[in-house]
Amino acid sequence: MRYSPLLIIVMGLPGSGKTYFSAAFSKQIKGVHINSDKIRKNLYQQPAYSERDKGAVYSVMFNQACQALKRGEIVVVDATFSLQKYRQPYLDFVQKHKIPVKYLLVGADEHTIALRLKKKRIHSDADIMVYKKIKSEFEPLNSQHLALSSDKLSLEEMIAQSLEFISI
Repeated sequence: MRYSPLLIIVMGLPGSGKTYFSAAFSKQIKGVHINSDKIRKNLYQQPAYSERDKGAVYSVMFNQACQALKRGEIVVVDATFSLQKYRQPYLDFVQKHKIPVKYLLVGADEHTIALRLKKKRIHSDADIMVYKKIKSEFEPLNSQHLALSSDKLSLEEMIAQSLEFISI
């Protein structure tokens, strides 16, 4: 079954592999990919990962997602979504507009994440200190979701499991 519009929230800690997965997954399902790191880079030359900066990034992401959903598109929103306050506007919007939402939680073991964060990445400046800060404040996801381990599954396996989970 194919939903249109559909909101897919891909969340996880820095270095978890969520953006690598989200880019491939959104392409597979012909969805709009909205990535927090790209938006952060567009807003700030030197991202600070402060609460103010995060709020601005999440606001831009939310506005872009709402516009695409109103056009009837499938939207893949890719960010840490570490706090419920960042998730709630999306939940309120989809409930109001009767749009289905699916949560995908991407993770990896800390050793793998540390290795990934040591490498220069195009859009993200998050390092191990940012990872530890976000990990310490990460609020559990209380909604039904699919947990994906990017260090244990291939990209193809992650996509296949996600397609089954969201019923596309």
